Amino acid sequence: MIRVFLCAWLLAFPASTPAQDELSTIMHGRAGTAVVLDFQSGRILDSYHMEQAAKQLSTPGSTIKPFVLRALLDSGKLDAQATFVCPRRLSVKGKRLDCAHPASERVFDAQRALAWSCNGYFADSARRFAPGELERALETSGLTSASGLAEGELAGSVRTAQTLDDRKLLATGTEGVRVTALGLASSYRRLVQAMMAKDAPPSARLIGGAMEDSVGYGMAHEAAVRGLRVAGKTGTAADPGQVQTHGWFVGYAPADAPQVVIIVKLENARGADAAKAAAEILSARFRTSQ
Repeated sequence: MIRVFLCAWLLAFPASTPAQDELSTIMHGRAGTAVVLDFQSGRILDSYHMEQAAKQLSTPGSTIKPFVLRALLDSGKLDAQATFVCPRRLSVKGKRLDCAHPASERVFDAQRALAWSCNGYFADSARRFAPGELERALETSGLTSASGLAEGELAGSVRTAQTLDDRKLLATGTEGVRVTALGLASSYRRLVQAMMAKDAPPSARLIGGAMEDSVGYGMAHEAAVRGLRVAGKTGTAADPGQVQTHGWFVGYAPADAPQVVIIVKLENARGADAAKAAAEILSARFRTSQ
């Protein structure tokens, strides 16, 4: 009887995989969640604090900028080669959104603006959207849909921007949009799948290149892993009524032939902190040295 019970228990609660153990070790002591998805199937390969990944809605910050840029380019509202001179200082409705990129980086086209996550560029670009257009683009990207990967998962939400300033806050991921880590990772997987399609438009290749540049030299450089091409985007944001920020990294690897999509969200942190954790996770998974 004891042997039968033990066998049933082992079947109900299978042993964790080596990769799962490594993920738990890497995330130990870090408040937050991490999920690794199989790029081809979308299934969850490894996760840490899955309940949080599926059911905690948070402001995504700059991680939504690839979706914003895609909407601008695909609609013809933005010339990818046109340059923008960043003033670095930015305030919208009393919120300080000063750019964190180096002071030496001042002139941006679309690809470099995404790589360096220039708030000025995206806030300025928000004026190109008619009322309701940006919201619909974000919804179409899947940000308001549950991924279907976890029971009881919450869906994201996008609030209607009433004014241009509201659209600026929405375009920078500062206000008006909330997502779960699982939903955001699933949306990135869909975005990258579209970018990898044979009939992908030039805008898709630009966004993919910008996210690889972000890890190579831009704001997501802490996610770089020696010997592995990584692409992704960081985000730093505070939830409504909160002062303390949380940090995001969402990305995929290898960048030229994706096998996994990874998301890390850390509490009381910045995007660079999440990117660093992601680098450790990817390094362990692909058995490379950082």
